[in-house]
Amino acid sequence: MEGVLFFLIVFSAITLWKHMGHRHRERMLELQRQRSATTTQAAALAAATEERLRHLESIVCNVDFELNSKLNRLASHQPPAALPAAARMATAGGEALPAAVPANALASGQRVGGRFVIGRTLGRPDSSVYLARDEVLGESVALRVIDGLTLASGEGVERLRADLLVTRSISHPNVVSVLDVGEAGGRLLVPMAFVAGKTLEQHVADHRPLPLAAARQLIDEVAAALAAAHAQQLVHGGLEPASVIVSQSGGRPCAVVVDLGLAFAPGRRGLIAAGGVRSSSAAYRAPECIDGAEASGASDVYGLGAVAYYCLTGEPPFAGATPIAASLAATTGALRPPEELRAELSPHWSAWLTRALAKRPDDRFADLAEARGALPGPG
Repeated sequence: MEGVLFFLIVFSAITLWKHMGHRHRERMLELQRQRSATTTQAAALAAATEERLRHLESIVCNVDFELNSKLNRLASHQPPAALPAAARMATAGGEALPAAVPANALASGQRVGGRFVIGRTLGRPDSSVYLARDEVLGESVALRVIDGLTLASGEGVERLRADLLVTRSISHPNVVSVLDVGEAGGRLLVPMAFVAGKTLEQHVADHRPLPLAAARQLIDEVAAALAAAHAQQLVHGGLEPASVIVSQSGGRPCAVVVDLGLAFAPGRRGLIAAGGVRSSSAAYRAPECIDGAEASGASDVYGLGAVAYYCLTGEPPFAGATPIAASLAATTGALRPPEELRAELSPHWSAWLTRALAKRPDDRFADLAEARGALPGPG
């Protein structure tokens, strides 16, 4: 009996020892798996953080250049005492206030290129586009003056000139006609057909909200203009409400796209800094362009979506207190459903805008023809 009891005790001790050893090994394996998972999670978190920092660095580099160019133009403004009387604006009370005129601005009556007599600026006071008299053609033109040729790369200037020459070949009712491309005194001179009207930005502000049928008509006309450019292998790359003129045609508003051929490219940074070529606002720029990529057809699809969002809601698709905040919103933020800003917008409109404004170019409409074909009806 004692032998049996001894055997049972020994057997129980061995079994318990094996069981405890097994539990210990299981525990050690579990701890190892946890450490491995923690290491993997930490690596993933580090990779995500590194990617976000790289993304933010790219945004800062691109938007910071835009801010610096604006500051450079502001720093180049003449003091009020040096401004001619014609460059002063009068308030409602009759008090003269200095306009923000750059030091390299052309004066009214000044002759440039041997044929253009400068009138007034078109658009903002610091604009590089002037209403001018072309003494060769004997008519008024919108003259864009592009400074900073010495600040840009030679390749950038040559490509800009080539793109502008391509623009001359585009004959479309919704594209402002480029009449010629010349150079004088270190400046590119680009005479364009003068189109009387307001920018789309001003038009929407004055008539907000635009009737849906009228908004759709303008959106379709902008899309048609971009499609005409794409047919000539030319992208806009900087579409925004300020680059669309709303004129009157047949008693109704008509959209005319300007600034074709002036798309942002790395070699043109000096031209942007000088003020002759401008990049679009961060609120309307495609995410890939914010990240530093060159503009493409997909970027124009995004630009069309951004302009359409503004036409329909009166607000940009993404906004921020600073250009960097707007850029972060455009690249990482969620699109505010347009029906929250305008309840009458149909789900069809919401789906169209969401696709046009997709973060990834491959998720947008394949081209402008598809985007136009998918536009909701005017009703």
